[in-house]
Amino acid sequence: AQNFKVPIFSINCSGNYEGNFNGKALYDQIPANSPIKAKSEGVTDNNCNSHCGGDWTNQMYNKMVYWLQ
Repeated sequence: AQNFKVPIFSINCSGNYEGNFNGKALYDQIPANSPIKAKSEGVTDNNCNSHCGGDWTNQMYNKMVYWLQ
């Protein structure tokens, strides 16, 4: 994670019938003083209903739009 060149969007998703997803461990490995961590973001959704549904999809889309500007 210390060698990342682009920011990440970490998704922690629990309650999903397809299984839980956890990206926080990867996000946490980016050094705190890294400019990549400052641009990265994460969200925890305890009410996921599928691998691409839940409260995090709009947040991820908005962050992607911001990154592409």
